[in-house]
Amino acid sequence: MSAHSIVGTTWVVREIGGEPTGSPQPEIVFGDEGRLTGTTGVNRLMGGYEVDGAQLVFAGGTATTRMAGPPEMMRQEQGLAALLTGSVPFELDGGRLVLGSPDAGGPGHAVLERVAGGPDDGGSSAAAAQAGETDQGLAQTSPAQTPGAENG
Repeated sequence: MSAHSIVGTTWVVREIGGEPTGSPQPEIVFGDEGRLTGTTGVNRLMGGYEVDGAQLVFAGGTATTRMAGPPEMMRQEQGLAALLTGSVPFELDGGRLVLGSPDAGGPGHAVLERVAGGPDDGGSSAAAAQAGETDQGLAQTSPAQTPGAENG
């Protein structure tokens, strides 16, 4: 599977930093023309991305809605937001996508599983349904600004 095989695909985030994700699990859609949409499990997210060799580049961070959720879900959101910033190494292995490095510690990596029936093959998912939404009502966030996230 080539690096450009992520364009037009939908993924469920199964773990962040070695910890399984809570329910509902985050979803990410790597849309056409560098558009990223999805959910964190609590909030909707969107932003831009580009594939640069074995790196995914998330320029400008990610925008999210600003709803609060249970502390464990907000920590999950904070870990995901930390990964979707800057230049992140990635590895594709069939239906599995690893973002970041498991050796990085903390939320330094995430394991995603490809969703069958995503927008790339005519299906739909919760995250894909949001792909047509505008950024109205979304706010730029960094991991430190994630609403309800505990610092430390």
